[in-house]
Amino acid sequence: MEVASSKILNERPEVASSSRPLLVGIITGQIAGLIMAVIIMIVFTLFLGKGPLYPVQVIGSVLLGETALNGFNALALVVGLILHQLGPSLLWGVAFGLVAQRFPITSIRQSLLIGLLRPHHSLSVPFR
Repeated sequence: MEVASSKILNERPEVASSSRPLLVGIITGQIAGLIMAVIIMIVFTLFLGKGPLYPVQVIGSVLLGETALNGFNALALVVGLILHQLGPSLLWGVAFGLVAQRFPITSIRQSLLIGLLRPHHSLSVPFR
């Protein structure tokens, strides 16, 4: 399987090189979104006295209303996770991938610098 995929990539290098950063950005955005969710769950549990699933239920309550916050709500959990992964995680993953397509990243340092700029932009919009 690995030989077949490398053969395909070698036959069409322009496709592989142009779409790879976007795909990698999407995948890493999803992974980063899950890691962020786990960290927020820990913070809510240790410092705010809420259950570990509460932050995801809060996201789910956007569509399901306040009843999603009363006790454990499996539907709110699923909806919240989907909204989080298809919302900000996908958005920032695509944004990173598009930047990587436009400005080829050749080192870990460049990748980290672009990644460090992202939180600044995502937090620059005031909450109301």
